Amino acid sequence: MKCHQCQHEMVSGYSSANTGLSWIEEEQFRSFAFLDKDLSEAGLKKLFPWKGEYFKAAHCPHCRIVLIDYSQRHDRKAVEAEIEAE
Repeated sequence: MKCHQCQHEMVSGYSSANTGLSWIEEEQFRSFAFLDKDLSEAGLKKLFPWKGEYFKAAHCPHCRIVLIDYSQRHDRKAVEAEIEAE
């Protein structure tokens, strides 16, 4: 996959969902205080990292951009099996 900014090849991998995937809409910054939205819905997994989940991701080391597909969750065994199958 090519980076949409620099066209260098992106590195495939996984992003951990254990600590949450924070999202803050631009409009929220106009407020004095706001809460971010945890797109990964990590919940108690923040306290129990062995129950971790992962999302497919790619990053560009040149631009320092990360693309995360959070449409599907993968547990550690599924990630290891997918890597082994490659």
